[in-house]
Amino acid sequence: MQTYVFLDLDNTIFQTRGKCPPEEALSLIPAAFHRDGSPLSFMSPRQRQLFEWLSAAATVIPVTARNESAFHRVTLPFRHAVILDFGGVVLLPDGQLDEQWDDQIRPMVSLLGNELTRIQEALQATSDSLSLGVRVRVICDFDLQLYVVAKQVDGDVDALRQVMEQHAALAHDERFFVHFNDNNLSVVPRCLGKRQAVEHVLNRYAAGEPVLTLGLGDSLSDAAFLATCDFAMTPRNSQLQRALLMSEEASADV
Repeated sequence: MQTYVFLDLDNTIFQTRGKCPPEEALSLIPAAFHRDGSPLSFMSPRQRQLFEWLSAAATVIPVTARNESAFHRVTLPFRHAVILDFGGVVLLPDGQLDEQWDDQIRPMVSLLGNELTRIQEALQATSDSLSLGVRVRVICDFDLQLYVVAKQVDGDVDALRQVMEQHAALAHDERFFVHFNDNNLSVVPRCLGKRQAVEHVLNRYAAGEPVLTLGLGDSLSDAAFLATCDFAMTPRNSQLQRALLMSEEASADV
């Protein structure tokens, strides 16, 4: 039986230095880089051990919000399909665009291009008017506008919350979902989704075969694709683990 591991990247298998355990500062391993070549994200020895163990036993497929450019600044060896842009892009094992998936996604998300630009401009205007230091961008890949992302330049999460409070209606817009995890606020078309892309990859490469699937992710936006897998893992103290523990505590209080 073939085993597939669907692996979220940022804050699951590596993270920025500030999120790494202080006691492991001298043993961190660079795993992703800025455009200028300087290290951006690091693996702990435990994360490295986990990645090597999974890679030796299974086909590991990254499932990430990164676009193609940002993904190519990750140094981990992946040898199969790649899921990018919250599921908006799938790359074949040879690195080429999966046109089967693109033919499904492109017509739907293309209709939202102007709205994504409007959202980006509105969020940026709010940040500028309140001097919050938030940078807002539309993430594009393969000539396609895919989603909006906002980050505060100094990592001030409260500044992002202030921006979102001014645009709370986005959380109720049926065309989009809002992903908010630490210094990362994203507005993503609902026609995208990591779960849908994972299902496509399984249908394309494992149709009719018995397979074992394992999903790893840290955020609430990963929950749907993790639920598609036979087994799921989440890092300690991740957004997803905290949400699960809060739900368990709330149930215990009833």
